[in-house]
Amino acid sequence: MTRIDCACGVCIELILDIHPNLIARVSGYVRFTIDERGNVLSASLARSAGFAELDQEVLALVHRASPVPAPPPGANRTITAPVRFSAR
Repeated sequence: MTRIDCACGVCIELILDIHPNLIARVSGYVRFTIDERGNVLSASLARSAGFAELDQEVLALVHRASPVPAPPPGANRTITAPVRFSAR
């Protein structure tokens, strides 16, 4: 299960079927920007997981999670979060 936790209270989870020995070593970073209501405005890879299919799914996942909880006033709205994959 992939879990993305960030300062604005977002928690995103993704379950992937990948060999357990490989998935334990896969990680990356996603960067996304939200507006004052928590709508995801953009998402990009800060560091690739090393697999194009996983990278594409992480970006799609962030957009599917929109809207996320609204950030507090004055909070940074660009979030970089680690992405770690594990076998279920």
